[in-house]
Amino acid sequence: MQSLANVGTFAVGATVEAQREDGDDEYEPATVKGFDPKSATLSLLFADGFKAGGVPLSRVKLEQGTVEPPPPAAAAPPTTTPPADDAEYDAAVRPTLPTPPTAEEAAADADAKDRFIAAYKDAGNGLFKAGKYAWAIRTYGDAVDALATNCYASHARMLWDYAARGPCAQCYSNAALCALKLGEWARAAALCEQAMLCKPEDGDLVKVLHRHGQALNGSGDADGARAVLERALEKEPANRAVREELQKAKKAAAALAKARDSALFGAVDLRKQARAILARAIRHAMLCAISLTAAGLRSRAGAHVKGGAREPGD
Repeated sequence: MQSLANVGTFAVGATVEAQREDGDDEYEPATVKGFDPKSATLSLLFADGFKAGGVPLSRVKLEQGTVEPPPPAAAAPPTTTPPADDAEYDAAVRPTLPTPPTAEEAAADADAKDRFIAAYKDAGNGLFKAGKYAWAIRTYGDAVDALATNCYASHARMLWDYAARGPCAQCYSNAALCALKLGEWARAAALCEQAMLCKPEDGDLVKVLHRHGQALNGSGDADGARAVLERALEKEPANRAVREELQKAKKAAAALAKARDSALFGAVDLRKQARAILARAIRHAMLCAISLTAAGLRSRAGAHVKGGAREPGD
């Protein structure tokens, strides 16, 4: 089986495993007969001679797992590092960053790219431990960008490489933790979303979901936090930190629901009061009208009797 790192565009003759139909449980051996980069679909020939065209990459597996089309590059999260800090960052941090491998070095040494981003990530970790969270965010982001720029044709192409996705997800996840330390909830959530584009797995996935839940809790999105934290707890039911964060989200969501219900019932009560006041006003107006009508009738009746009576002695 070929790895994603070596496939590039799906070469004719590559051996894969694929579902014949969408939703099939089984993956069967097949040979690539064609690849359409515009639609990101394959033409396949299965072992028994069955031919299938227009097969999406989500139904194809290589050695490392299910292959999906590369996600669109997410917009870089807003930076909070002030421009005046650039010179200080360049002087203090740039000299500690690793030199990217050349194309020749990367071709000759399959681990050169891994060592490069690992060293870059270590630099970010050092800044995190020193409490320089804004610089650490910048370094983690630069690590991903430097890997894509120096070792791949594009950021999207980098995410085709199974070996690159893990370290990139870790960089974004660590940057999200730094943003949480700074109380930048929206930025932390955006970084977690970028990490999810890298398809993190196992413990890395749980960390991203946990930090995403913390960011959403911090920004007041209790329902969103609850959803991602429940997913994290499914992966690691015994994770105490995730469970505690989920309890926070549930309490916040319950409080929000109670407030909505109170506002709704309050509005209903106001409408009831308004209808009661209106009904009393109508009854009062009707009673007044009836009273005035009765008074008018009595007045006319009295005038009629007075006008028709004879004076004594006539």
